[in-house]
Amino acid sequence: MSGPGQALSLDLRERVVSAYLEGGVRMVDLAARFGVGEATVKRWVRRHRTRGTLEPGPFYARKSIIDEAGEALIRAIISEKPDLTRLEITAAYNERVERPVSTSAIQRAIERIGLTRKKRLSMQRKGKPSE
Repeated sequence: MSGPGQALSLDLRERVVSAYLEGGVRMVDLAARFGVGEATVKRWVRRHRTRGTLEPGPFYARKSIIDEAGEALIRAIISEKPDLTRLEITAAYNERVERPVSTSAIQRAIERIGLTRKKRLSMQRKGKPSE
């Protein structure tokens, strides 16, 4: 079974395109019959016509807009003030760079670096865990 981000089987692709090429069936009906989107059927038929194959193309992962120098800057910001929120880290980062980034990009970089951002406000206020 394919999950999110995984290519559907070549067998399924071949059955869908074969059914379309036999004629008499609309793409929307094929999509419903095989449990795929109509755009997927169109893409597979186009791929079969233009490339002659139904093999999935290469997967391109999202390229991080925060490079190693940016990761080092995030580490420095967090080491200076470890109790900053993600929004505050983003603001501090964006003040020091030419190209501002989103809070989501900062979060992905923090996760990639392996830093944890878990804070326990109850311990900071009272000096002991809440009950």
